[in-house]
Amino acid sequence: MNGMEFMDQFRRNPKWAPIPVIMQTAANHPKHIVEGNRTGVYYYLTKPFEEDMVISLVRSALEDVNR
Repeated sequence: MNGMEFMDQFRRNPKWAPIPVIMQTAANHPKHIVEGNRTGVYYYLTKPFEEDMVISLVRSALEDVNR
């Protein structure tokens, strides 16, 4: 199962659907990013990435969930 297949199944479960997912991957072709967004990822993070960026994204995701 790849990440996109996982997201399709993850989002179908009402218990898990509201959880924001940050997908971290080396696949950075625009079609992959569009596909990731289509599956409902909160943010599609490509390699290489900065630690500060990940921390910022996690904080934003948590803030959005707690609104």
